Amino acid sequence: MIATPMPSFSIVIPTFQRRDAVCEAVRALGKLHYDGQVEVIVVVDGSTDRTEAALQAIDCPFPKTILSQDNKGAAAARNRGAAEATGEIILFLDDDMLCESDTLEQHARMYKDGADAVIGDFPIDPGSPQGFLTDWIAEKAHWDREGTALTPFEIFTGHLSVRRAVFEDLGGFDESFTAGGHYGNEDIDFGARLLERYQVRHNPQAITRQRSTVSPRQFMRRARSLARNDLRFAAKHPKLARELFARRGAGRTSRRLRLLSRIPLMPATLGAVSLFAAEIGLKTRFRSSRKLSYLIHGAWLAAYWSEVRAGGRPDSDASGAADL
Repeated sequence: MIATPMPSFSIVIPTFQRRDAVCEAVRALGKLHYDGQVEVIVVVDGSTDRTEAALQAIDCPFPKTILSQDNKGAAAARNRGAAEATGEIILFLDDDMLCESDTLEQHARMYKDGADAVIGDFPIDPGSPQGFLTDWIAEKAHWDREGTALTPFEIFTGHLSVRRAVFEDLGGFDESFTAGGHYGNEDIDFGARLLERYQVRHNPQAITRQRSTVSPRQFMRRARSLARNDLRFAAKHPKLARELFARRGAGRTSRRLRLLSRIPLMPATLGAVSLFAAEIGLKTRFRSSRKLSYLIHGAWLAAYWSEVRAGGRPDSDASGAADL
């Protein structure tokens, strides 16, 4: 019996201003064990930290292409990398993902079984900075998907592979979600379109480890950006709007916190106070404090819901928020 050839892979990694992180991600590709053809494409999305030169200096066992462009956002960077890809399968990775040696083998196994796209898992890398933000991301990275149908909200571009023909058929990622420095939802938008027509599999044995380096300031800055993109997603996919806002905490966010989000300047004030406390706390033995985590997440929610209300969805299709 003639063995079925292993599918070829194009690994596409977008990066912006994270030279050290993306260099570690590319170095980690060196430990991949795979019998098929592999190419690596890194798209430097307007970085000014000499990322391109640092990447060029890294030895890689696979053909490596470094593309540079003006800062257009993560979705545009992924689309640019996909346009240059020649592999049968495109594996999209974030620039903080560290592959295991069998990551490609685990994805390939699903394609041999008929998958059109595969999502893997991404536990936190032990080398990530310790603190409440890393703890929170680690908790969010683990959820039980066994026995349940995948939804667009389980499609993450940080570790997603898709047949190149399928990606092209769907028109790639909607670049409007991440243009102009905005954050979030290009993945769930792609997931909504992907799941309508194609077979998507989850393989928990396909693992990349996330070297989380998100700072409290970056975390807070994403709140309003994500709110604006949630409004954009809700307008584009109205049937998914209720579930989207439910996943953001509608119905669970306290009445007091919602009231705070309606007071002018209060979300900004709460954000400034929480950032001050968080940045100091992360330098002390209290860096994993639940109280610090509660404070900054409360500030994040106040900023998020303030922006959602400003966008015209005051109740976000939710009612009966619990008391704090």
